[in-house]
Amino acid sequence: MNPAIGMFARLAGVLVAALAGTSGCIMLELSKVSATEKQAARFGYVAGTVESDSPGTPWMVVYAAMVPCDEDWRELLALAARSEAGEAIDMESGDVVDLVERLRAKSVMADHIVLQRPGFWYVQLAPGCYGIGAFADLNRNFHYDDEPVAPATASQDQLFELKSGDRIEGIELVIQSEVRLRGDFDPLAMQVKTKFRTHKEQQLISVGEVAVAGELGDLADKHFGAENAKIGYFEVFRFLWDVRPGIYFLEEYDPTRIPVLFVHGALGYPQEFAALVESLDRERFQPWVFFYPSGARLENISEFLTQTVVSLQFRHGFDDLVVVAHSMGGLVSRDFLMRLHRSVVDFPVRLFVSLATPWGGVPSAAKGVRSSPFVVPSWRDIAPGSDFLAGLFFEGPAEQGIRRSLPEDVNFYLLFGVGDKTIPLSSAIRWEAVRDARARWPLSYDHTGILRSPEAAELLGEILTSEFR
Repeated sequence: MNPAIGMFARLAGVLVAALAGTSGCIMLELSKVSATEKQAARFGYVAGTVESDSPGTPWMVVYAAMVPCDEDWRELLALAARSEAGEAIDMESGDVVDLVERLRAKSVMADHIVLQRPGFWYVQLAPGCYGIGAFADLNRNFHYDDEPVAPATASQDQLFELKSGDRIEGIELVIQSEVRLRGDFDPLAMQVKTKFRTHKEQQLISVGEVAVAGELGDLADKHFGAENAKIGYFEVFRFLWDVRPGIYFLEEYDPTRIPVLFVHGALGYPQEFAALVESLDRERFQPWVFFYPSGARLENISEFLTQTVVSLQFRHGFDDLVVVAHSMGGLVSRDFLMRLHRSVVDFPVRLFVSLATPWGGVPSAAKGVRSSPFVVPSWRDIAPGSDFLAGLFFEGPAEQGIRRSLPEDVNFYLLFGVGDKTIPLSSAIRWEAVRDARARWPLSYDHTGILRSPEAAELLGEILTSEFR
């Protein structure tokens, strides 16, 4: 959302120029989308479920450990196959001990996912050979301390080679209350016991490895500006490695103050929220910003946001969280709220405020999907009638009319600009969103001007005061 012309105005300009063939510069930017999609295809997708044989197990951590795809890896696979077939394996034999030592020396923790309850998990990983396991973090210290586990070497399904573009799904992890990691016999156990990430490993392995969860940042830094937003829109994977997506704190975490999370939209960036951040009552609230590649598919963005918030709640234990979102960020946030509600035991979000969100989609995005030689992935989700938009308000096909509302814990306030020339008014006041809102506020501003308006700042302050008396 360029301050001068607005996020979706910029989108419309991109589409027009690309379709008319009049702008080599725009075509160059869009060609980067094709390049970044090819780069994305280098990664693989791994997903499954995790549960415990002991009901009521709260926090769980799913982990992915990576080892070279060499002869030792193939020997490990053969050993796992023999064990699963019921063959008794002498784990103290010299050959097995030597194999474990060799593998342990070259295994690397690739990624991990924190869950507050049994359920679905997924991770995107670079090509390589992996073991997937899980443990119950009974003391909630984000570290393995002789707790129940589903070892990565427990079955052949949990050991696999991942190639570019692969989708490996249906991995079922069951944490056994009587099982513990044995460092002597499990070559991946030491990684889980001693560490999760190092800075160097972050540069090598998975999309999750470059994520930020609570790193301190200065909103005035150019890192949070328009140039990086442009990278995130046209070159998603360059953004992941060069900019690093995630939630940034704008000041040291304070457990006595309520976090307010600001979520930008397409071509947006955290600096656009400067006026709203400045207006916060800093004695009661602390600002966080979610910076993400806005050219990515929205489902992936909201899942990433969900995992990041779960991780932060795990670490800091906050009971309340406010979400303030602009434009496409409102779409991401609504999906995130429903995902988070399904994922956690202690749901922290009581307040959601959206500004100038295209709840009904953006027609120019649909035109771009149909006609542009290069398609920004997020266009598919903001096109009117998309599956993503339907899923924000309906269970199954929209024509069946089975409504899907926000979690009842959340009070939702809807602000929109009556001077907004970027998104249709009918989209900003989509009936299903209006009906969910506790209050609706039309303001006489354009798409990005609403963020800088004194009225929006005043309203946000009043809403925060009324919700957190």
